[in-house]
Amino acid sequence: MLMEDNMLKKVLVTLCFLSLLFSPITSYSTQASKAAENLTPSEGSYASDQLIIKLQPEVKVENYTLSTHVISLDQALASVNAIALVPLAGLPDTYLLKMQSDTNILNAVETLSREPAVDYAEPDYLAHFASVPDDPRYSEQWGLSKIAVEGAWDQSSGSPNVVIAVIDSGIDLSHEDLSPNLWVNPGEVPGNSLDDDNNGFIDDIQGWNFVDINNNVQDFIGHGSLVAGVAAARSNNMLGVAGVCGNCRIMPVKVSQVSGIANYSDIAAGVAYATQKGADVINISLGGYSNSNTLRNAI
Repeated sequence: MLMEDNMLKKVLVTLCFLSLLFSPITSYSTQASKAAENLTPSEGSYASDQLIIKLQPEVKVENYTLSTHVISLDQALASVNAIALVPLAGLPDTYLLKMQSDTNILNAVETLSREPAVDYAEPDYLAHFASVPDDPRYSEQWGLSKIAVEGAWDQSSGSPNVVIAVIDSGIDLSHEDLSPNLWVNPGEVPGNSLDDDNNGFIDDIQGWNFVDINNNVQDFIGHGSLVAGVAAARSNNMLGVAGVCGNCRIMPVKVSQVSGIANYSDIAAGVAYATQKGADVINISLGGYSNSNTLRNAI
């Protein structure tokens, strides 16, 4: 079983770099959320109402306030029109710094970066979906044979011991080809409104929604479902398509807004969450133009 799991993991890592192999699952539309949602990410695009700041370990922050007990830092935060410091889940000493909407983010980053108590400050950059072809018969083309998946299937058709975190727009929880393979958090009790596994997320039964800060990981766009379908659509069930790892488990981690844009801070928090919950493979079919210390630290 260990050899089989390792082979599937290698194939799935290959899959992460083949974003043009998406097989149609479904698509949705719904209302938008979050500031900067209407921006089309380009080089240097970032959220207009927040930035990311990592403080030195000795700096102590009173939750969701601007009180750090470092006089020069508190003064700097006030000077850039900061509103609150919000811990970035899973990333030590790293915070979202909420700003007034008319703040010049780049100037704020420059000001805060000069503070000795600050490890780094950077904009909360934006990423977007990797491109997906819309040809109606694209799923019938060369993708699976091109990555020689049949050779892997000769060794194993997949294992429920392999958990694939899909950091994307969520997953269609009711889809007949996806729902049988959905990951279930073993440390959480459904519906009791408690954080049973003490990971900071209440009732995260099947993943977490970092956009709306809740446990609703339903996909309202379709992109995450496309990705999940390529990775782990149920196979040998006479339905839909066959995923590379048709018996693997899918962990939905929702980070993208309905516009297709994702804040780097949400992606980083999603990586930390998936790792903490034991994902074997993490797929992020998103692309951005900007380097980020926060995202590098998470990975």
